[in-house]
Amino acid sequence: MYGWAGLREWGQKLVRRCRKAWPEVVGIEIDGQGQVYLVRLVCGEAWQIGGAVQLPAEPLALADQAERISVRLAREGWEKIPRVLAAAQAEILTYWIPLPPDMPVAERREAVYWELEPQLSEAALDIEAFLVASAEVAGRPDMWAAAVNREYIQQACEAFAQAEIPLTELVVPFPAAAPRGREEPREEQLSVAGWQLPWAEGTLRCDAAAIEPAAAAAVLFLRGLEEEALRAAWLLKRRETAERWDYRRLAALLAGLCLLGAGALIGWDGWALYQARAQAEARQQELARLLPQKQQMEALEQLRSELERKEQRWQGLTQAGFPWYGLLVHLGAMTVDGVWLEGIELRDQDVLEIEGQAVSYEAIADFVQVFERDKDFFPEGPVLESSGDTAEGKQPRAGGTVAFRLALHL
Repeated sequence: MYGWAGLREWGQKLVRRCRKAWPEVVGIEIDGQGQVYLVRLVCGEAWQIGGAVQLPAEPLALADQAERISVRLAREGWEKIPRVLAAAQAEILTYWIPLPPDMPVAERREAVYWELEPQLSEAALDIEAFLVASAEVAGRPDMWAAAVNREYIQQACEAFAQAEIPLTELVVPFPAAAPRGREEPREEQLSVAGWQLPWAEGTLRCDAAAIEPAAAAAVLFLRGLEEEALRAAWLLKRRETAERWDYRRLAALLAGLCLLGAGALIGWDGWALYQARAQAEARQQELARLLPQKQQMEALEQLRSELERKEQRWQGLTQAGFPWYGLLVHLGAMTVDGVWLEGIELRDQDVLEIEGQAVSYEAIADFVQVFERDKDFFPEGPVLESSGDTAEGKQPRAGGTVAFRLALHL
């Protein structure tokens, strides 16, 4: 199977594997004459009859029969094996309920209860005092129903509990054709409730027909563990019985899931680490490729920073109060052939001292006249403080140039 159906089947198999296996079960029947039949079923490659015991008939009360069974189970070494009791035929009221064959199984079981209520009322019986079991029978459209007195069920449970062999389950034997068609019994096998039960090797055999009800009780219990529909035969219907988990397998399954999750997490972390390393290597290669460009950008940034510092220094000088920029531009416009400037110095905040060289005294005179005509910028005119040999610290240069120093009042 594939898809959802396959997943569901796989999940059901997993759940069945995690439920605790029942290696053996003892079926018990007490007939109307007080005769007791014990049948032990064991699980090998398949379920088989591992032993059968028949106790002689003794008309005893149910509590006394339970004590008698307890002694025999201890004698056989079966006292710790789960026990399933077949309800006494005298305590079972059976009916055939006609119902439409096309009704769903769940609705048919519900309808059985309501159809059974008036029939019990006609016999002056209250349906609330009974537990109802029902089954479909092959070849018949109607439903088979059985009503078992709740008081009998309680007495049976108390009797076996007092005998220290509490019942695992109490079942109602289904009709011969339910829940599956019955095959003819063979000499080497017992055909009961749809199962073929061979005799285990070395087991003493007895009358198959006599032990059939006890074996059927055990089979209906075992089949009900796997098939929920057959739990209709269970009168105690203990959920913990049907859902008896194998905690060792559950622990192993949980450990396996944890290991699987841890492996997946480690694998994911390893892949993430590999990806991170690959990205780091790629980034390192990209950085190595961009290193020359980075160095060039750093050099440009350093040059830009240097220019900014110079600009800031120039702005600082300008903001200090003296318009150097305008003065230098103005002096640059007042050029005279044969004269060049070597230094400009501000003295006493209002006297500008200019030092320079000229090719002759006539060139110096022309230069002084230019300042004298510029009354707008230098209203007080220039003062030639020294020239030629009289200039302080200045000597005539080679080539016949004359040094001079000029003072301008701003």
